[in-house]
Amino acid sequence: METTHIQTRATARHHRLLAMLFITVVITYLDRSNLSIAATAIAQDLQLDPAHMGLVFSAFG
Repeated sequence: METTHIQTRATARHHRLLAMLFITVVITYLDRSNLSIAATAIAQDLQLDPAHMGLVFSAFG
């Protein structure tokens, strides 16, 4: 009986971890896609060349 309780707690913990990882991946994807849409305006505004924009993109990668 005790093993089942431990397994249930571990399963719940794994589900919470997977949910947090999924949310993190979704947020990162949304940030990256928004950044790619705004890349031309950001590059012009901050006077960044393509190499520096690559560094900006790699931060969300």
